Amino acid sequence: MKSRMLSQVENTISRYSMIPQGEPLGVAVSGGADSVFLLHALRQLTASPLIVLHVNHGLRGEESEADERFVRSLHGDVRVYRMPAPEGNLEQFCRRARHAWFASLVKDGVVTRVATGHTADDQAETVLMRLLRGTGPAGLRGVLPVTREGLVRPLLEVGREEIRGFLLAHGIGWREDSTNASNRFLRNRIRNEVLPLLTALQPRVVRALGQTAALALTDEAYWRERTKGTKSELDVEELRAMHPALAGRAVRAGIEAALGDLHRIEQGHIEEILRLAAKPAGGGRVDIPGGAAVRSFGTLRIQGPGAGPEPSVEVRLPFRGERNGYSISIEAGRPDCGPESLDLERIDGDLRLKSWEPNDRFQAHDAATPRPVREFFQKLRVPSWERPFWPMITDSAGIVWIHRVGTGRRTAVTQATRHALQIRCHKVSSK
Repeated sequence: MKSRMLSQVENTISRYSMIPQGEPLGVAVSGGADSVFLLHALRQLTASPLIVLHVNHGLRGEESEADERFVRSLHGDVRVYRMPAPEGNLEQFCRRARHAWFASLVKDGVVTRVATGHTADDQAETVLMRLLRGTGPAGLRGVLPVTREGLVRPLLEVGREEIRGFLLAHGIGWREDSTNASNRFLRNRIRNEVLPLLTALQPRVVRALGQTAALALTDEAYWRERTKGTKSELDVEELRAMHPALAGRAVRAGIEAALGDLHRIEQGHIEEILRLAAKPAGGGRVDIPGGAAVRSFGTLRIQGPGAGPEPSVEVRLPFRGERNGYSISIEAGRPDCGPESLDLERIDGDLRLKSWEPNDRFQAHDAATPRPVREFFQKLRVPSWERPFWPMITDSAGIVWIHRVGTGRRTAVTQATRHALQIRCHKVSSK
């Protein structure tokens, strides 16, 4: 007969469809009580082949080596990853290194998913940490039961003290990580100082925070369905017309569409972007981790770092090719082929394809004086993010043609034109 704890773990696995039966499952085992119990529970609850995954961080000398030996003694199939020398924030580096290794094992088909030993106490700590940092409703979900990277958390509804009691009752040993007693990291301070204080005020605080996370998970699933299909470019007027709750989710969905995830995105970033959209007119920019939100005319675009425009290149006639997301052809044409044509005999030196620079000026074929190119962009309502890639042709004396503007006055065809070059240009991809 299963114990109450094992039944609880079984219910959690079933509720979130965590483990595809019969397929190899990775089990992250550090040697601590939570991960040792996780391995014990999964042996009882699943018929899937289990592969133990242990990360030797190498940060505690012989203690780390002893942890590895202990884990190897627990199971037949154990894979060990020795983490490289850490850089920057130690806690973040270790976490990313572990997750990158787990993701590679899933990608390579070694395991279908990886189970980790996050408990109800870990969930409570995570919710508190995010509250302190100013999270939005999505952040209150805390540790997700199942992630798109293939991580699953079967112990999220089991407490840390329950686990230790179970292991002691069944004579199952584990390893203690000495760094858990240190308050160097925020999580440890919450674990060692804040949660005990809150528990004294409200003995069921861990359960209450877990319920908050579960409710937030349900709510966020609904909002994600509402914003499904959102692109990285958002219509400002549509955004303004939305209820604030939906508008915030739409911005988050746009960020995820552009950057691939919401890593390090905080509620403050969302609010800044919404303020940019609320401005009555004009452009602007909000920098966010991994990218930026840029407004131009009636569109708000979320973009990553991206590549800059290709450098200028000499045009050898006839020319056919793609540059900066545009298909361009330049070849001999009739003298009467219109404003997309150049008078070959009025060209000064070699032709080059170039991209826009902020100080560029251009005299259109029907204009008396040159004007800043940005004025043509404003008239055409070219968004700011498209301008650096906008096709132009220049000779040694200046710009002779701009896409959708046409030929310059100096090289425009006239009734006296004998030899003309016709230019065809259209967009083939988004930059």
